[in-house]
Amino acid sequence: QPHLILGLISQIIKIQLLADVNLKSTPQLVELVQDSQEMEELMSLSPEKILLRWMNFQLKKGGFQRTVTNFSSDIKDSEAYACLLNVLAPECSAKPSPMSVKDLLHRARLVLEHADRMGCKRYLAPKDIVDGLQNLNLAFVAHIFQKR
Repeated sequence: QPHLILGLISQIIKIQLLADVNLKSTPQLVELVQDSQEMEELMSLSPEKILLRWMNFQLKKGGFQRTVTNFSSDIKDSEAYACLLNVLAPECSAKPSPMSVKDLLHRARLVLEHADRMGCKRYLAPKDIVDGLQNLNLAFVAHIFQKR
């Protein structure tokens, strides 16, 4: 069954991408917690939840007002990506700023160009961001996490 094979391949890729999203492999994640209770909570989270927490931690540094709770509808407008990439690699930012662009596809294209300048592979196209394709956006954020 082709859909079962594709699902299996998708899960294998997801496991590989999220392999380093834990405290053992990435001790720097300790900066996400303030006390021992939060540390225990962080250790019990899935890699996807840790990645969301890391992303929101970085977004807060950049002054982003919203909280990202998923890798689909919350990032469709590319604003979270634009802020995240500016926090992690301001030297690679684009002109014009993605935040000043109203067209969502154009904004997503600028975000992906910023990621390219950071050395991040493209796992998705601008339309994938705008459409909120969860697995591709998760892969993209995981790659950004690994790079920075």
